[in-house]
Amino acid sequence: MKGRFVGWLLMTGLVGALASAWADGVAKVDRYLAPNPVASTSPLAAVFTLRLPPEVRTIGAAMSYLLAFSGYQLVPTTQQSDALQHVLASSLAVTQRDWIGVSLQTALTQLAAPALTPVIDPIHRTINFDVPRSVTTK
Repeated sequence: MKGRFVGWLLMTGLVGALASAWADGVAKVDRYLAPNPVASTSPLAAVFTLRLPPEVRTIGAAMSYLLAFSGYQLVPTTQQSDALQHVLASSLAVTQRDWIGVSLQTALTQLAAPALTPVIDPIHRTINFDVPRSVTTK
């Protein structure tokens, strides 16, 4: 009886640990990592660690680099707002070169923040950005 109770405690503890780890996008079990299965059905949920190469110098180049193998792309230039084109042409900050354990969608959002918010079209697999109402432009 005591053995079953200890086994039950260990199992519920493991399940709880896995559930909280899956919420972060990666399950950590002992020293091994298991990818989140949601990332295979939703590429923007894929969690990655990456250092952008030195030739990536603008926010637009960084977004294109990050999206290269996702199946998604930025909307064509003809559909981009002036604000989006301005942000994409802006220099990439040094602090935005290293990405550790973030989802693709989070990285794209952080690259454009706080000026723009992502608008994702899962049918056409395109990403556009809108200016939130709280942001004023001159």
